[in-house]
Amino acid sequence: MKNWFFTSAFWGLIVVIIGILYLTRNLFGIDFPIWGIIWPVIIIFIGLSILLPKRDCCSSNHEAIFDEVDHKSDHNQRNYRAVFGSGRFDISNLKPTTNAESIELEATFGSLEIVINDNQPIKIISNGIFGAVNLPSGQSAAFSEVIYTTKSYDDKKDHFLIRARAVFGEIKIIDKK
Repeated sequence: MKNWFFTSAFWGLIVVIIGILYLTRNLFGIDFPIWGIIWPVIIIFIGLSILLPKRDCCSSNHEAIFDEVDHKSDHNQRNYRAVFGSGRFDISNLKPTTNAESIELEATFGSLEIVINDNQPIKIISNGIFGAVNLPSGQSAAFSEVIYTTKSYDDKKDHFLIRARAVFGEIKIIDKK
């Protein structure tokens, strides 16, 4: 049996069921406790997804969606995110090839751990909204924007520009040392 949990097919089915229940209620006057039906289905769905073996249906080497990912990054990927999951990505060996080479980090109801090297030229712009971005300096962005630069950062030379956003989640940026 193919595991399609946490895919667009499941959530599409949930939306169709909600629509049918509302339509039945409005057209035929049959009163269903819609949220009383939907919440148990979602809870059962989450429980089954925890019990059944993972099939990598939702995660990849740069995303952790309802899953846990540990990956050493390469030059091809510039977006890393965790949604209801956790991811650890080591970007400490990457070298910038352009000025302000962009890397995007997002944690939504999840956590990311990003490993950098202080010898990499990096500028980090971090924002936390009901979440936190913890920087190697000990600073934390929560309901604010905090900018951090490594010791080798020079805005006139090739460098990484990392934008880190945590929404109901956490991003930890760790110096490899």
